Amino acid sequence: MQAPGTPLRKARSLWKMSLPLFQLLSLLSLPTQAEQNNEIATVANTLSELNKNLFKNYDSSIPGATPTIVSSLIMIQHIQSLEPKQETLKFHADLTMHWRDERLKWTPQDYNNVQDINVFKHLHNTIWWPQLFIRGVVSSSKKVVDFHNTEAAVRYGGQVIATSSITINAKCSMDYASYPQDEATCVFYMGAPLYSASTFRFSEEQMLYGNDLFSSNNTAKGSGEFKMISGEAYVFYVTLGGITRNYSAVQHNPFTRSYVRYEIKLRRNPTHYTLSIALPTFALSILLFVAAAVPRSNASIIWILCCLVLHVANATVMIKTLPPNYDATPRCAKVAMIALAETCLLLFYRIVMNYFHAAYTSCAEKRRVVQLVEKYLLPVLTVMAMVNFWLIFH
Repeated sequence: MQAPGTPLRKARSLWKMSLPLFQLLSLLSLPTQAEQNNEIATVANTLSELNKNLFKNYDSSIPGATPTIVSSLIMIQHIQSLEPKQETLKFHADLTMHWRDERLKWTPQDYNNVQDINVFKHLHNTIWWPQLFIRGVVSSSKKVVDFHNTEAAVRYGGQVIATSSITINAKCSMDYASYPQDEATCVFYMGAPLYSASTFRFSEEQMLYGNDLFSSNNTAKGSGEFKMISGEAYVFYVTLGGITRNYSAVQHNPFTRSYVRYEIKLRRNPTHYTLSIALPTFALSILLFVAAAVPRSNASIIWILCCLVLHVANATVMIKTLPPNYDATPRCAKVAMIALAETCLLLFYRIVMNYFHAAYTSCAEKRRVVQLVEKYLLPVLTVMAMVNFWLIFH
């Protein structure tokens, strides 16, 4: 009779004996160095032959179809800064473009089933690249497709997908009337002014996104003080007679040019406003009211003077953040001016009341009047604090 577990021990022993054999067979099945070199040489020769045949009579100065229709996607990777004073937005993005070049077709079976090739502009200037420019930026214009930032993949059916890394410093329009719920609208344009719309134009599928669309990374959503809330793009056409979005109305005009208008909207981060403006302003108001409520104390006058200096500094910082062409004073600036007026009024009140306290020490009737005024000051200050809270945080 076999001992319990004997078949299991035999199976384990057999596995241990066969394991080195399996490892040896695996090593023997690996390609040799010569086979690897031959495979690499075959791929290199195939790509060399494909490139030679593909670009033999290729003219990179003209597009491969008439018209060449380009679709684009701008994916914002990082918003570096939004400067309210200069009203500019600087961000980094990836521009992906797609078009078809009928001259870049081949049969994969003729080239060892090669279906894609990569083309780098700094190494090959062999294919036609659209001469795109960005308008509506701080500088006059900016070339998009350049030798140092662009690469492309060519599919055997003639499809070309090109990617460029771009940095844009766009002009923005800011409305401070609804501060701190204000929004900034930044606009820029991309076009190919060297080509007429009959030769080159953008498709209607133009897109603009932040990279958080596909991940939880929020680097594209904001620059600290502002957050991106939307982005849109649409195609329009420029002629000598004006601007239109209807291509059929201008398709026979040889002076028609195709452009894409991109619009990015950002909204102020309420947390930034609360921490940097609202809380300091309200805290100064509370400190002012506490100092003003202390009767018969010269120290309260010193505290009110300190509050006056801080209110002036706070109001100066707020005003400096406004752009030079604002049309309406935002509510926070108005509240700062009101707080400054309250400080001056309470400073005058405390100086006068301290004088009355010192002057009427021997007159009981007048002293009671002064004490009655001081008694009603506390509810007045409470109401003022509630009003300031509503004005600042509403």
